[in-house]
Amino acid sequence: MSPPAFLLVLAAVHDPEGYARHLATLPLLYARAGGRYLANAAAPDVEHFGGRSAAQGLVVSYWPSMERLRAFWGSAEHQAVRQSRAGSGEHDAFALPGNQLSASAGDFSHIAAILGQPTSPAVFEHEGACPLAVAREPDLIVLEGPGTAGACALYGFRDGQAARRVLAQFSSQRRDRSLLAPLAQAA
Repeated sequence: MSPPAFLLVLAAVHDPEGYARHLATLPLLYARAGGRYLANAAAPDVEHFGGRSAAQGLVVSYWPSMERLRAFWGSAEHQAVRQSRAGSGEHDAFALPGNQLSASAGDFSHIAAILGQPTSPAVFEHEGACPLAVAREPDLIVLEGPGTAGACALYGFRDGQAARRVLAQFSSQRRDRSLLAPLAQAA
């Protein structure tokens, strides 16, 4: 059985209304292709820790395998939807191999994305986080954008306050940047 995979999209949005229309199409599109929408937060709703980059929106989805994620990304239907957001902003998209524990993802209140140097899961697990995906640069698949994330990790947190505490502490000691978004509400 193939391990699960995650799609992480970071967006610096220039046309909020156009981008909102684009985002509204994604949950159904993902579901038809076998994916599950986990987080969708516009820049004002994403909490940023560390780093010096501009605010970004965050979309995270779960896929049963990397093959399913890549088939979705390359599909004609997805390409048409991507064209509909042309001009709405700048996007970076990454595919990350997940771990087997990630199949149970879903009972979290927040998703954190850590971009930068490789991260030890122990740093976050002591706060009750579940490592969903930890990818070093050779395993991080750049699907769109310049691909300058280095390493990337995704963690599910059950407690937003614990997530904020550990991300603030982690980011104050390193040059990495972390993003935190609430879990998407089920449709």
